[in-house]
Amino acid sequence: MTNYTVWVGGTEVTDNYVDFEEAQTIHNAFKERGYNDIIVQFEDVDPDAQTDREIQTEHWNSERLSE
Repeated sequence: MTNYTVWVGGTEVTDNYVDFEEAQTIHNAFKERGYNDIIVQFEDVDPDAQTDREIQTEHWNSERLSE
């Protein structure tokens, strides 16, 4: 399971985790408003994980999301 959240200017702009399509929509909306400090963060959560160490986290900046 993958959870996404979006950060703009160092502030998290999602109240809850969203799916990829919603994260991309939020990213694009802020980009259209002229923001360039946008990060999409995601966590791959193994439902069978025994510890938090098994949760993988990665940050995507605007350039990577646009690829």
